[in-house]
Amino acid sequence: MSRGGRWGLIIGGITACTGLDQLSKWIARGALTGAPTRSFWHDCVRLQYVENRGGFLSLGESLSPALRFFIFIGLTGVFILAAVIYLGRRNALPLSVTFPWILVIGGAVGNQIDRIFRNGRVSDFLNVGIGPLRTGIFNLADLFLTIGVVWLLFIPLTQKNRSG
Repeated sequence: MSRGGRWGLIIGGITACTGLDQLSKWIARGALTGAPTRSFWHDCVRLQYVENRGGFLSLGESLSPALRFFIFIGLTGVFILAAVIYLGRRNALPLSVTFPWILVIGGAVGNQIDRIFRNGRVSDFLNVGIGPLRTGIFNLADLFLTIGVVWLLFIPLTQKNRSG
């Protein structure tokens, strides 16, 4: 793939993830703010709007505003920039590695936009589970991040199986 084609894939993929995330949050804010929890498919999926000042499972929510800003906006911004530069410069990376990185970066950018423009808060609205076994409330950016990280963690296992 040419350098321009690679950058197009990277920027296009990140933009698509970020756009889907931001559109879903905009719809959720409009339809779910102040509304009761909505349940679907025998309560396997719940829609409930919350604003999260922390990270995954609200971790860090009780930190001071300055420390939350440093971690969730400052360090995340550095991570996003470094990851985009890494992807763009690694022409030899296979698509099986590039795609999960695009998901991770796209998810990080989606939540970063919320934090910057929503006073440090991220819009969450999805909850899935069966009976008492449930996830925390999350959004599409979190889903993209999780899929990307899990995919990246499994890459060494698949490469080991191919060579062994």
